[in-house]
Amino acid sequence: MEVGTTQTTLSVLNNDCLQHLLSFLSLIDKLIVAGCLDNDRVLEVVSKKDTFQMIDCIERLSVDETKQILGRVGYQIKHICLYETIHSETKDYYKLIAPHCRYLEAIELHYPKSKRELKIIKKILTINKTLESIWIKRKHSEFRDEFLSIIGNMQTIKYLYLSDLKDTNGEQITHLSNLVELDISCCKLFTAENFIKLMNGNNLKFLNISYCDLLDDDAIQTLAHTQHELEHLIISPTLRANNYKPIGQLKKLKELILYNFKGYKLMEAIEGIRNHSNIQILKILNDFTYCGATEIFLNDVLSLKNLKVLYLPDDQDLHDNSLREIALAIPTLKKLWIRIDDEGDVTYDGLIEVIRNLEYLQEFQIWSDSIIFDSDLLQQIVSVKLEANPQPLKIYWTSYDIEEDILNSQLYLDNLDILEVIPVNNWEDSEQFLCWEDKFR
Repeated sequence: MEVGTTQTTLSVLNNDCLQHLLSFLSLIDKLIVAGCLDNDRVLEVVSKKDTFQMIDCIERLSVDETKQILGRVGYQIKHICLYETIHSETKDYYKLIAPHCRYLEAIELHYPKSKRELKIIKKILTINKTLESIWIKRKHSEFRDEFLSIIGNMQTIKYLYLSDLKDTNGEQITHLSNLVELDISCCKLFTAENFIKLMNGNNLKFLNISYCDLLDDDAIQTLAHTQHELEHLIISPTLRANNYKPIGQLKKLKELILYNFKGYKLMEAIEGIRNHSNIQILKILNDFTYCGATEIFLNDVLSLKNLKVLYLPDDQDLHDNSLREIALAIPTLKKLWIRIDDEGDVTYDGLIEVIRNLEYLQEFQIWSDSIIFDSDLLQQIVSVKLEANPQPLKIYWTSYDIEEDILNSQLYLDNLDILEVIPVNNWEDSEQFLCWEDKFR
């Protein structure tokens, strides 16, 4: 770090100019600049959107330089990411965090692999009395239980993400009482008893309990009875729960993802939310093909008059009439995702009906191996857009089912203001769809 020359250059700039300059830099560069300033210069170097990663300091700065910088602006750091392993040769860097970063609000980390890591991370957690959010990445650690016990005593925590803890029963965190968001997805041994304790002690807005296999009917019923503020729920069927109708009792629910439901459990979950007045986003995701399910639960889906986003499952019996009914019954839709099975009965006509009737549709995602996006379909879409619905529309379509050069045609290029076709080479893994549709709320 060449302090002399840089310090002379920066010293002639006023605070407004410096602040503007900093806005163009990465966080590590902003920190280096801050370390070059006179002690009497006070600037907002770190914004709330910045995530501090110690690995950046390790790669570019010495321990002493890092200490100098954190001593100056460490109090401004709110969000820190510690996913990397703390080795013996880097431990001195990480020991600087606790004394200098005392106002953290969010931390991303892994379960400690060594006593050295546990000691450093424990000190960071216990000294930060303002910490609200914890994301944990690594799955396996012999110190996991001790680490979870530390978290379980931190009553400032509001946002806790513990996904993939396959062998924890959840007992260590049952005393938390200020949670707003909780992700325990794939915690396969999380017991119904401990889940019920958490539900009785917290008012959540977000909950992910997909693949929590030991949750039973009492757990689902307790969820429905206690979580009056819940807005977002991801859930999959469990080994011990049979009744999913209580989901419909969550009156403030806005976003529901049903993951790999089938048979009567799927029908009960959909029936439970019939006529729900608040649900805006419904995703029914599956890793297998249904045969006739959509036809059975379609009327329940059509009763959700405020839907903005709808993901329909892969179903052999999806047909043009189904799409027509959806378009006419739910005019508020902004995003529709369908998967057309090879044995299904969806044609150009059904797709055109959707585009014609859904005035607010912004994204139409079509997963198909059986329909080609050709010049005829393009002409029909452009015509109906110009005639009935000129709002810009993005259509996502498998690239190998798009006619060659059609996206270079004059017809397409002349109408880019109303239609954009986005070829997709590899459809996202279904778990990618387990994300919140913020822009459609």
